Amino acid sequence: MSNVYVLTDGTSRGAKLLAARPFQPGEIVYDFANALVTPLQTYQTIQIDPSNHVIADDLLAKLNHSCDPNLIVDTTHRLVIAKYAIQIHDHLTFFYPSTEWEMAEPFVCQCGAANCLGWISGAKNLAAEMLTGYFLNQHIVELMTYTGVRRDPLPFNLYDAQASLPPVS
Repeated sequence: MSNVYVLTDGTSRGAKLLAARPFQPGEIVYDFANALVTPLQTYQTIQIDPSNHVIADDLLAKLNHSCDPNLIVDTTHRLVIAKYAIQIHDHLTFFYPSTEWEMAEPFVCQCGAANCLGWISGAKNLAAEMLTGYFLNQHIVELMTYTGVRRDPLPFNLYDAQASLPPVS
């Protein structure tokens, strides 16, 4: 794919994906429609529904996390889409909890964003207000609803309703 290129520091987890050309907001950066589906989760899979993942190819596997991402990974359409204008050589990132309910390998975030969440372990472990403003895939929204985690905007005040929400398991 000529839209991106990989920059590595020589370690297995030190690679990152960079833009090989500029992208406009909403522009498709990558299509992963043909990715293999598996029920097994690893640190190199992307969750596409409550019980399945896709095996990340060499490029998808290099998409790093950021709490201020410039990409959206849309698992319904299996597309990676520019969230903001992206310039050539920009580091390409997405918000892991937008696809992952529980991370196979949680980690301390080092993205450096002003809104950095610090610990990335999946959407299941984040309060609803921490997810406000992020694109979330349909399966994450469904899992939040099923487990009692709510997401703003709500038709009621989240803080007034917290006591009546079922516990998150």
